[in-house]
Amino acid sequence: MASEQKVRVSSRRRLPAIWIIPLVALVVGVGMVINHYRTQGPEITITFSTAEGIEAGKTKIKALSVDVGIVESVKLDPDLKGVTVMARLDHEAAHLLRHDSNFWVVRPRIGVGGITGLGTLLSGAYIELSPGTGKIGKRKFQGLDNVPVTPADEPGLHLTLLSDEASSVNAGEPVLYRGYNVGTIDSTKLDAETQKLVIKIFIKSPYDRLVTRNSRFYNASGISFKASASGISVRTGSLATLIRGGVTFDLPKDAKPGSVVENHAEFKLYPDADSINKNPYQYYEEYLLLFDTSVSGLVAGAPVLYRGVRAGTVIDVGFGIIGVDLARTKGRAASVPVLVHIEPGRWLGVDTEEAKTKAFTDIDKSINQGLRATIKLGNLLTGARVISIDFYEDVEPATMTKVGKFNTFPTITTGLEGIQVKVADLLDKLNELPLETVLNDIDVTLKQVTHTLAAANKTVNGLNTILENKDTQQMPESINTTLDELRLALKGLSPDSALYQVLSDSIEQLNTTLRNIESLTYTIDTKPNSLIFSKPKQQDLQPEAVTK
Repeated sequence: MASEQKVRVSSRRRLPAIWIIPLVALVVGVGMVINHYRTQGPEITITFSTAEGIEAGKTKIKALSVDVGIVESVKLDPDLKGVTVMARLDHEAAHLLRHDSNFWVVRPRIGVGGITGLGTLLSGAYIELSPGTGKIGKRKFQGLDNVPVTPADEPGLHLTLLSDEASSVNAGEPVLYRGYNVGTIDSTKLDAETQKLVIKIFIKSPYDRLVTRNSRFYNASGISFKASASGISVRTGSLATLIRGGVTFDLPKDAKPGSVVENHAEFKLYPDADSINKNPYQYYEEYLLLFDTSVSGLVAGAPVLYRGVRAGTVIDVGFGIIGVDLARTKGRAASVPVLVHIEPGRWLGVDTEEAKTKAFTDIDKSINQGLRATIKLGNLLTGARVISIDFYEDVEPATMTKVGKFNTFPTITTGLEGIQVKVADLLDKLNELPLETVLNDIDVTLKQVTHTLAAANKTVNGLNTILENKDTQQMPESINTTLDELRLALKGLSPDSALYQVLSDSIEQLNTTLRNIESLTYTIDTKPNSLIFSKPKQQDLQPEAVTK
């Protein structure tokens, strides 16, 4: 019996071998794309003021002359104030993108430091990347218009110098210390708000330790002339600074080094070496002094002394400081303004902002305790004056006030000036008195006294004439005789004398007569007919019988 064979039919479909190759190609392609994106470097945006020398797809980005990226596109900003460059960096260069990284275009340049970028004449311009030291991850940058003089990662000290006037200093010029090159000027620009020239400099390590709080920077370029009674002196720097310019720093004469300076600290740029010794202190407090006396002999640069020790400097003298109107006090004539700088570094030994604040507080308290400023003679031969500050007793209370933008320092007048002021006040008071009227009254009084004296003189002369008369001289004897006779007469009238008895009887009789006359007068007044008719007879008295 023949065996039966069963045929099995499978319903499962198999991928044709022809599709294997495309699938492998797809997997490889996806892998390549993933690897490309995984290994692709970061894309960055750089903004420049101009696209000079930059071309998309051609301009490279380099760091220390090594290619690290390429420019992909260049677009004009909508506001037409610059261009935006899109660039791609290599994956290995991603760590170079930090918050303080800088980009600039390297092209041929001619400056005070020489000629740079000559290699780009053949290869074309490129963008230089200067890696910083900040945090990694920044992707948008502002490109520099000029090549930075100092690398961002170089150790040292970055400082800012401020100048009140345009100086012959430029980026790339050296910073010197006693003639030795210790740094570089990074940039210069004019601040429109403060109207000061802002100069960024860099001091290389280890020379950055030479800069302290008491250091002073001054312009080392050019030639300075100084004329005096002893002649003309000329001061120049080195030949290099004479040609290229530059800035130098040092300590003022007899000044201490001071404390350590922090990074990005600010200093004033002085015009020359003499200036740092003329005004050796950077921090000061400004005060306005108003004097009612003459300030002749007081000039800018004169010292301000505290008990003989210099504490500051006179900066300006005259009404140009605040004007005449503000100089008038309490309706009086205008006082003469004097502007001074009190420099705490002179007596505290520390020229810092903190020392300035402390000095201002101490002066404010001391004014309440009698601290006053006055003008004194500094040199008897030349007549030069100085400002003297000291404590005085029995002075009027005073406080620090504002005149314009200045703090005022109370003043007093002492010495010869004080005597002059008192004499002037006395003369003013005398001028106010009605002297003419008083003198006229005195003149009239004197005339009256003269007339009185003349009359008295005549009277005295008349008395002298009477007294000189012989009859007048004999009058005392006649008076004595009369007085003797009067005594005798009075003696005769004594009670014991006969005359006195006769006079007494006469007076008695006179009194009786007067009584009778008085009775008669009364009778006539009451009974006028009594002068004609006799007085009626009265009845005789009849004796009455005696009764028993």
